[in-house]
Amino acid sequence: MNCHSAAEGRKLPFCLQVRQLLLLAVLVVSQGLFAQKAEVGFCHFFLSETSLEVPSSTRLMGYLIELLKVKVVSVESLKKLQVSLADNSTEFLNPVLNKTSSDHKIHAEQIGLYLTGADLDKKEFLQNLSQFLKDQDQVRESKEQSREATQDKYKQMKFNKVVMPNSTILMMDTHVTQKMWFDLMGAHPGHIGTDKEILDLPVTYITWWSAIQYANSLSKKENLEPVYGFDHIQFDPSTWLAGGGLHSGILNAPNEPVINDTDGYRLPTLEEQKWIRSKITNVVHQEWSKETTTTIQPVAELEPYNIDGNRFYDLQGNVYEWSQDQDMSPGEGRKGIYRFTMGRSVIDDKNQSVIIPNQNQDFSNAYIGLRLVRTVKPKAKP
Repeated sequence: MNCHSAAEGRKLPFCLQVRQLLLLAVLVVSQGLFAQKAEVGFCHFFLSETSLEVPSSTRLMGYLIELLKVKVVSVESLKKLQVSLADNSTEFLNPVLNKTSSDHKIHAEQIGLYLTGADLDKKEFLQNLSQFLKDQDQVRESKEQSREATQDKYKQMKFNKVVMPNSTILMMDTHVTQKMWFDLMGAHPGHIGTDKEILDLPVTYITWWSAIQYANSLSKKENLEPVYGFDHIQFDPSTWLAGGGLHSGILNAPNEPVINDTDGYRLPTLEEQKWIRSKITNVVHQEWSKETTTTIQPVAELEPYNIDGNRFYDLQGNVYEWSQDQDMSPGEGRKGIYRFTMGRSVIDDKNQSVIIPNQNQDFSNAYIGLRLVRTVKPKAKP
């Protein structure tokens, strides 16, 4: 679909094909003026005079919000536009940042045509713009307050009690971070280095073997009996994690660790991972997905999930989590043992299934991390 300037018939740049109507007017005006309509061209939708029977002020607001997402305009430049309109100045301040760019210049011209158009209700547009900017300030303040309250979450582990129908566990409220891993293992997986800017990111580039060895190391540090037994396994020395002394590949079979019934640290079972996510009731909760970011984000950046009075961060989104359980389903050409991973990552659509099977336990990448649990043992009766 070609998208053209309503005035000059010139083709506009980056005609984004959206999968569904963004409902921007609903967010801004809260009047439900836009109906959902899949696969509508971004430029065509916002610039066409006949595409939808909505006010010109509403279309212009939606257009500006989309330009804000791709940094053609900024919140500050929109605030300057707001001031110029509120002053009833004959000269409005065009919010496009780089008017010398040929692409951006077309957008600046289009905004100018809208703002000077006879069908634009400037009072209504100013109200919509003012409300949107007010909401943006509230979002920014909320993020700053949240970040201030959670800025040290990446440094220390916190476990919340999770009471399930047949058992009780303690589960980490965040993913294991780069700092948590480095403090115990003395290295950053993936050759990331020791830059302090990455310490609050979830640790990734860890195989399933590395994850359970980390759990054992933490158990030993805290004088707990380790869950996993490796004495019968001969590891391949060529598969050491660089700098961390952790093996991934094995040389002998069977290559399944002994899983001891202790109160040490371990990976959650698939049943435990499913159960905690079944308690999520806020289906519109924001998460780190390909719709919201292109890179892995620090832990505890977003609003937590409140489950039975406890806070859990990034149960969905940012990085996957290794599960203790094997994926026993048949797979063509499979070699080795496969494990489940749970959750979604920044490369997934937010509607994708939270169970991602078929990950070889010797596999690692930039999007698989871990969240530890402990089994709560019933107290012995005197």
